Amino acid sequence: MVSRREARLALRQQLREGGLESPDFEAACLLEHVLGASCRLMTRQQLEEPLTGEQTAALHALTRRRLAGEPLQYLLGEWEFYGLPFRVGPGVLIPRQDTETLVECALRAAEGISAPKILDLCAGSGCIGIALA
Repeated sequence: MVSRREARLALRQQLREGGLESPDFEAACLLEHVLGASCRLMTRQQLEEPLTGEQTAALHALTRRRLAGEPLQYLLGEWEFYGLPFRVGPGVLIPRQDTETLVECALRAAEGISAPKILDLCAGSGCIGIALA
């Protein structure tokens, strides 16, 4: 059996060898998704606990999909935008941090307007409109 720490290190190496840009970040995200808990908040003892067979299988499946090019956000099923969690998957544009600039510009443009009306039509996850609201 492999520990959570060992699994993260091995996953990071696989992702690095697969040419991914942020292997450490992605390894942490995938492992946390499988564990349902933040690795950053685990004690050393908790990090040394072994993965279950089910967790190992899930992690391997997610790793294969990620290395095949499936977006991390789709694998996790959720991504944060403007401090809010949004469900994402195939067919939905992934909320991106640089799009938060658009929200900030729209908020500045709406300053001083008592009841601004803002439309966010055909916008995938709806993250821009929801963040503006």
